[in-house]
Amino acid sequence: MASAGYHTCAVLNDGHVDCWGENQEGILGIGKTEAELWGVLVPTAVPGVTTAKAIATGLSMSCVLLENDTVACWGSYPGNGGSVAVDAPTPYSSTPVAVSGLTDVKSIAESDGTVCAVLGDGGVVCWGENRIGELGNGNKEPEPAASSSPSSVVGINNAVAVGAHFQGFCALLSDGTIKCWGSNQEGLLGSGSTKMYSTTPQTVTGITNATGLSTSIDSQCALLAGGSIDCWGGGYEGDLGDGSTENSSVPVRVSDITNATEVGAECAVLVTGSVDCWGSNSDGLLGRGSTEDYSLTPGPVSGITTATDITTGGDANCSRLANGTIECWGVNNQGEGGNGTENTGLVPVPVSGIE
Repeated sequence: MASAGYHTCAVLNDGHVDCWGENQEGILGIGKTEAELWGVLVPTAVPGVTTAKAIATGLSMSCVLLENDTVACWGSYPGNGGSVAVDAPTPYSSTPVAVSGLTDVKSIAESDGTVCAVLGDGGVVCWGENRIGELGNGNKEPEPAASSSPSSVVGINNAVAVGAHFQGFCALLSDGTIKCWGSNQEGLLGSGSTKMYSTTPQTVTGITNATGLSTSIDSQCALLAGGSIDCWGGGYEGDLGDGSTENSSVPVRVSDITNATEVGAECAVLVTGSVDCWGSNSDGLLGRGSTEDYSLTPGPVSGITTATDITTGGDANCSRLANGTIECWGVNNQGEGGNGTENTGLVPVPVSGIE
């Protein structure tokens, strides 16, 4: 699963992809433009995708990783085809478009008009906008601006996964360390630097045993060996889960979590199958049935006891359960909850039609 802005997409067991929520610039990939269909309240199939194994979403587009290790994307084309890596005849596509010349892809992520992919040899390539170094190749606009073909990220040859933050990316490396590049707003690089951005990867301070990575617009988190979580970046609504509202340019430990198996920005799946969330409670993002503004430390999401996965980063949070169903909570005024209504979910509600 993957969420961003006002929409969510999920890869199904049969290789199809369903998306729901707002359809700005065709970001749902369902063959309809925003003018034809503003969005959908229940999961709807992305046409032509039958062999998906992973999905990445951003504010302007989505990309799917296929079984043959190639990538297809849909949604907005910033810079005349930049982030889809094709010569786009229109500003966006409402159906999937194959990324040109890209094979052996193992992981993908999208950040507001830029896409990065981990390749089989451990290298990372990026394409799309390059306003403040999102491509990680040592350049930024206007040297050059958007790239319509994949460009290698400097100095990374052992990546296993990649995640996107606001105008930037982080890569989880095979040695348990993490490197980030692009924006350093609120300390998103995690390197302790006060620079506004970096056009090349910077090592996140003090992390040597990461097994998972989750990124969002304002903060990032690493799942560590043993089940603890470290986060860095913006903390003004308790987003770092350490009991404070302070930003941090280096990782800090999330309070009271020692048995996590999966991490999403501001939420974690625990070995018990429950989900704990912290930070903003805008329209019920904590999933506790409360209307409190935010929480400085983790607390349990109501009613979830068999979670296997979590996706955060949009206006709603969603968890996949052991039986293959999905439940979402939080903002739902654009159909982000996928339950056929536009009612805000203060507690998890099942997504319609996914079993």
